[in-house]
Amino acid sequence: RDDLGLANLLQSRGDLLSRLGDVDGAQEAYNKAEQLYIKERDDLGLANLLQSRGDLLSRLGDVDGAQEAYNKAKSIFDKLGLTDLLQPQ
Repeated sequence: RDDLGLANLLQSRGDLLSRLGDVDGAQEAYNKAEQLYIKERDDLGLANLLQSRGDLLSRLGDVDGAQEAYNKAKSIFDKLGLTDLLQPQ
């Protein structure tokens, strides 16, 4: 079974549902993907997911929730030495 492939698919589904305005569907897809990333110890996938979740929460006006998700993502990017990915080009 390819849990990382499924996690990536779920995250992409969450991103699409978020853009379409299906907040509940996006949250559900993100939650399932998060569990798989944690299970598989895929820190980069988890950081990207947290960034997507932060974007969704920001659009919903949940500033505190968005900031928490972004901070967790930044912490993981820092640990991986990839903080530069967060900087605008």
